[in-house]
Amino acid sequence: MVSMRFNCRDLFQSVRIALGLQRLWLQSLGLFFAYAVYFVLTYAALGVSGVALGDYFTQYGLLPCVAGQQMSAIGWLLAVLGIAGALFMVMATAAAVSRATYMHLKGHLFYTWQEAWRFGLKTKAASLISAPLAVVVIIGAIVAGGTVIGLLGRIPVIGAVGLSVFTVIWYAAGLFLVFTALALGLSLVLTPAILASTDDDAFEGIFQSFSILHTQPWRFILYELLTALLALAGFIVMAFLAKLAWGVMNHVLVLGMGRQYGDLSYQATALVQNLIYPAVAYVKAMTGAMAGCFFFSQDFILRAMPMHMQIASWLTAVFMLFIGGVVLAFPVAIWNAGQTMIFIIIKKVKENDDVLLRSDREEEAEEVSAEPAGAEDAPPVSEVS
Repeated sequence: MVSMRFNCRDLFQSVRIALGLQRLWLQSLGLFFAYAVYFVLTYAALGVSGVALGDYFTQYGLLPCVAGQQMSAIGWLLAVLGIAGALFMVMATAAAVSRATYMHLKGHLFYTWQEAWRFGLKTKAASLISAPLAVVVIIGAIVAGGTVIGLLGRIPVIGAVGLSVFTVIWYAAGLFLVFTALALGLSLVLTPAILASTDDDAFEGIFQSFSILHTQPWRFILYELLTALLALAGFIVMAFLAKLAWGVMNHVLVLGMGRQYGDLSYQATALVQNLIYPAVAYVKAMTGAMAGCFFFSQDFILRAMPMHMQIASWLTAVFMLFIGGVVLAFPVAIWNAGQTMIFIIIKKVKENDDVLLRSDREEEAEEVSAEPAGAEDAPPVSEVS
């Protein structure tokens, strides 16, 4: 079991934990499926709405967005389904990474990525959806109740007077609505880690969301800010090292293959830049000249090349996108590992409950399945002797 201090210093372990091959692979896989759901349904939405997909792909490539587009009703439905499906995959992946982090902290070194993936995508799928959905229902009920009371205020004379008498009550209801909305935000962030660390159901996610918001708001906020800074720093360092390694690889291969490999690498870089150009423009606008340290340092222009070189450059571009996906997955893995650490720390502080000492249902089931058949019916050693 990993030793913990149950304070902010533990959060720095999330960088090392996220760098583990198991957690990084889980996060990369989850982001890929989330993106695939969004990409397919968004382009389907644009297609059924009459958008010329060829021209649109030339402009936006692998990063489609329906904002500002004239969409049909079916198109909007498909777009919303794409966002909802991607959000579910993000939360399920967060639960899988959190579960792998939890098992790592407990010292279960043989816990596989397949088990963690099954935990997030199947075992806790219903709870991941129902926990924030239940909070949304509470918010909806409060808003609906307030609307009905507002309609009663339309009654001549007594309506306005009656509403005014209970102003303090309406204010308290509004304050509770704000509190519940904040709890919804906390639930979306922390529910995967709560379920991964307790192996419990949606009710535990809802209860802990309200409890943490009520008893540990400042600790939660400060820990989230620290985790976000760690994720940002991890991304910058990983992106810088990835670009540096790519440059070293290119120089080494050019020594053997000559200028031909330089042309191939240039063409592949140009292809990637065109495919994700909206992101390129956004990053340059946000970071300016610093973008060259970890992203594209210039504008690359596609060139005419022989067919075999075109095929080679496309293959290289695909692997560049894969590497970029892993780089992007690293800070998200830090974030998800950090959420697990945050919940474990806060749970210990507010309830003096170390969840790392628990034996949850999944672990108990594995222990039972690991027992040899008939072991429970075997007589004691003393009776045998």
